[in-house]
Amino acid sequence: MKKGLLLSLLAAGFGLVCLMASCSQVEELSSTSDLLVSATNDSQASSLDDDIINETDEYISALSSNGYKSSSSALKTSGVASSSITITVDKPDLVTFPKVITIDFGTSGFTGRRGNIYRGKLIITISNSLTVANAYYNIRTSNFYVNDNKVGASKTVTYKGYNDKNHPYWTMTASDTITKPDKTVFTCVSGKIRERLEINGTPLIPYDDTFSIKGYSKGMNSKGNTYSMIIDSNNPLIVGNLCPYIQKGSLTITVNGKSVVIDYGNGTCDNTATATSGGITKTFKLSN
Repeated sequence: MKKGLLLSLLAAGFGLVCLMASCSQVEELSSTSDLLVSATNDSQASSLDDDIINETDEYISALSSNGYKSSSSALKTSGVASSSITITVDKPDLVTFPKVITIDFGTSGFTGRRGNIYRGKLIITISNSLTVANAYYNIRTSNFYVNDNKVGASKTVTYKGYNDKNHPYWTMTASDTITKPDKTVFTCVSGKIRERLEINGTPLIPYDDTFSIKGYSKGMNSKGNTYSMIIDSNNPLIVGNLCPYIQKGSLTITVNGKSVVIDYGNGTCDNTATATSGGITKTFKLSN
């Protein structure tokens, strides 16, 4: 009887430990946990980065096609009057660099090609013609919002030429402070490589291209705790083709020695991803 009782107690204790461990894993992936909050914040920062760069590329490409002399060709957002945006160039020619381009989206809200709504200004400094290797542009924001998220940012995008797959690629660095509509704030500093995979049948139109993203980031989540992120180099993030969300790829987020693997799926344009930690997987929603 004593032996049976001891075994029962041990079994009960083991079951309690397993239950507690399971509860702990679930808690780590709750919607308010540092791991999932960090994953949501970092995904949003990454999407906003790509969207701002994509929007900038469109206007720079259109301006350069006419020697930076007219902003009319850069105002090509379907369904929106061109008067919604004001574009100025300090040196309107093809030979004088650096030059500064200011894109003012106004205060009432301008809807971009991916469906995101912009307010405020992007101030872009271009070092040289962006077809020259190692030419770069820097983006600064001024009272700038995407979907009511205030984005304080400095980003530098450097053209590196073509890689061994004959794809053009760029290095990107960014320092972002994002204030959400509920007034919570998170920060993100990143270093990434952006490779163009597809032009999707429109070689003269950059906004619908598809890109892969590799690299890292680190920051402070909206709960005030630090995190780090690294993208799986064998499964890079896939963005673009007019989708406002990350469509594919995986990465690892680490907070206080605990890690979670985020998987963005198989390429479908949707606002869901999965988080896996300690054998537990949870689906969560992405923001932009």
